[in-house]
Amino acid sequence: MPKPETEEENRARRLKELEGKNINHYSVILSAYLNSGSEINKAILAISSAALGLLIAAYQDVNNITCYSKLIFTIAVVTFCLAIISTLFIFNLNQKYFEAVIREKLEDKVLKDLKSYRYFNYTMFGVGVFFAALLAIAGVWI
Repeated sequence: MPKPETEEENRARRLKELEGKNINHYSVILSAYLNSGSEINKAILAISSAALGLLIAAYQDVNNITCYSKLIFTIAVVTFCLAIISTLFIFNLNQKYFEAVIREKLEDKVLKDLKSYRYFNYTMFGVGVFFAALLAIAGVWI
């Protein structure tokens, strides 16, 4: 017959179970955080690539493009290209950042670069969307 658990053994067992639950909880939250950041970058990459293709396809056969439309088109294409390129840099820096964290090296510089690339990426994507929408609106009215 098994010996009944003492109060102290019961408390130690519950603390060990709680510790395991906390580690699992932290692991799930960290994984969700990292995946959400990666999903945003994947979405920006996919949408920017699709927008670039649509812009080029839409304005390939148009003959009567005004000078302003050409300027807006060029800005939209360039900003979407910059968004794509900066997303690729972000993927590379994410890998370097995770490696620095795992090796317990100084990751401050990598994190600073990562934040600046993300800000640049989001800005270029937003500007690209704005000018693509402006181009669509101008195309309707011109």
